[in-house]
Amino acid sequence: MKCRFTVDIEKGMDGWLIAQCREIPEAMTQGNTIEEVQKNITEVIELILEERRSKATDSSIKTIKVAV
Repeated sequence: MKCRFTVDIEKGMDGWLIAQCREIPEAMTQGNTIEEVQKNITEVIELILEERRSKATDSSIKTIKVAV
């Protein structure tokens, strides 16, 4: 299953493009081109999701759903 994420890309003061995922704020990276920053942010998101999945299988973690 593919998930879609919203990524904001802006030009930094040093000329690098900076990308941050709205749904995963800790997912940030940079690159010289749109293609490079897109590749980099995809890798970062994949790594974060992989880490979260591995933690979710830990028996000491309880997951619940709440409505707000």
